[in-house]
Amino acid sequence: METLRIFLEGLGILSIVAALACAGPTFVFSGLRSLGSGASRGLRPAAVVVIGGLAGVGILLFWAGRSL
Repeated sequence: METLRIFLEGLGILSIVAALACAGPTFVFSGLRSLGSGASRGLRPAAVVVIGGLAGVGILLFWAGRSL
């Protein structure tokens, strides 16, 4: 049981780190850094879904590991 708890917490932390690592390039390459005509484009919906999904899964896995 202890091994499963550590495994779930580790996967949760890795998923949260992956979401944070994806968030930086998403903001850089989405056009938010430009003040010209590309500034109004905003974030791409697929990028928001990927980052939110990774973070959500990470939080869920970490919480499941902590509740064991």
